[in-house]
Amino acid sequence: MKTPDKIQDNSASLNKHDYFVIPNPIYDVVFKYLMEDNESAKIVLSTLINEKIKKLAFEPISHTEKIKDPKTEKEIKLFHLDFTAVIEKANGKEELIMIEIQKANRASDIFRFKRYISANFQRKQEKEIINPRTQAVEKINKPIRLIPIFILNFRIENEIDDLIIKTNRIKTGIFKEKQLQNDNGFIDNLSFDIWVVQLPNLNKIKKQDYENDEYKTKLYALLKLFDQDAKNKKNNHRLLLIKRIFPEFLERIINRLKSADTDNIFG
Repeated sequence: MKTPDKIQDNSASLNKHDYFVIPNPIYDVVFKYLMEDNESAKIVLSTLINEKIKKLAFEPISHTEKIKDPKTEKEIKLFHLDFTAVIEKANGKEELIMIEIQKANRASDIFRFKRYISANFQRKQEKEIINPRTQAVEKINKPIRLIPIFILNFRIENEIDDLIIKTNRIKTGIFKEKQLQNDNGFIDNLSFDIWVVQLPNLNKIKKQDYENDEYKTKLYALLKLFDQDAKNKKNNHRLLLIKRIFPEFLERIINRLKSADTDNIFG
């Protein structure tokens, strides 16, 4: 699978051999199957957050929660997966972080999302330090940085129509109006950034929005695997995608999704 010159493509001249079919990862059972493969999960998460993940562990508390929309009385599924990861920072140092993915098909009560984030925000790690006074080894509890990712099959904004909205913590002094450039344990452990993916906005992204940026190009290619405009007309559980628009780094993910049919995950 070679890296293409472009991701968006005109399919008018293609035949059936130019396509491949995968189970639709918008469905919780498919997405969970994908993310249970450690290497696939590494690719997905490192591409989303643009960090080098050295180690990744799947947390067993992931599940789907069913609630009712108070306005429509319709059932809403809130799906989440949790991971702990060791990332390598730009300065070469390693950091233990927690990544949680929440997935939903309809807008719902924001307090449901907040409740789950709150639980993970309190997670901590045990570290050993040397007491400078006694030189004895002591164990302390240290907060774990949390990265929440929301994958939504609906839009939350129509102001800029972006595919991903990311918040950025900016630490600014009020009087001197200068920003802190370095990590700050107190502030960083009491706040977090979030990533919000708006899948319906895939078709709002043009080639010029990503073509000169490696991170954006990879990110767009990854999310094209969730393109609901590519649903098989006869079966919404399948996506029909053009082979040549997907870079080589996604081969592991594509093969994992294809194997979902072999493993009969739909029962």
